[in-house]
Amino acid sequence: MAPGEAGKRAEELGEREQELGRRRDGIIEARTRLQKEKEELEGEDREQELAQQREELLDRLKDAVEKWTVDTLALVLFRRTREVYERENQPRVLQEASHFFSTMTNGRYVRIFLPMGVRELWVERRDGQRLSSRFLSRGTGEQLYLSLSMAIMLEVAERGMAFPVVLDDILVNFDPERASRAARAIQHLSSKLQVLFFTCHPHVKGLFASVEGVTVRTLSLSTDS
Repeated sequence: MAPGEAGKRAEELGEREQELGRRRDGIIEARTRLQKEKEELEGEDREQELAQQREELLDRLKDAVEKWTVDTLALVLFRRTREVYERENQPRVLQEASHFFSTMTNGRYVRIFLPMGVRELWVERRDGQRLSSRFLSRGTGEQLYLSLSMAIMLEVAERGMAFPVVLDDILVNFDPERASRAARAIQHLSSKLQVLFFTCHPHVKGLFASVEGVTVRTLSLSTDS
């Protein structure tokens, strides 16, 4: 090949190479653009899918809230109806025992009751919380027992069998605060029944001496033969 022809051929090949390079760049650019468009389309589809799922979840949540509202309202109405029934249909002895119990616990517990369908005593606190008498502390349980005993005494008396009530040192296991409140409750009982309370403990004697309406006497046992 003549030198002139070789130079011309080289120039043509150079131009061809440049053209192929431009085509390659164009293809790469087009590929990148198409990839981006594809991702955007996929994103739009995903957004539509997520939006649809969101609407479905909102509908399900709305249905659940409506059902919860209806069920909750029904439960509240049922509880209120049951509480009214329990409050108005308790035996009178439990109503009287509740007064004694409230006095002894300084108002912390306001009611003793038998829930519907339950065979054990429950108590209601001042804040409205209810619990089984099984979960009371030993001291509070003794207050409950004493309250019930005094209420039964009143119930028996009101049926025409009013006998003097004899209590023998029943406060010896009470702490000073509980014993003081129990003394006031016993004084209330003595306003309706004759109550004789015996003790050999000076501090118990002092408790009753501080309660208005209570007569305290000291008995001496003779040791003479």
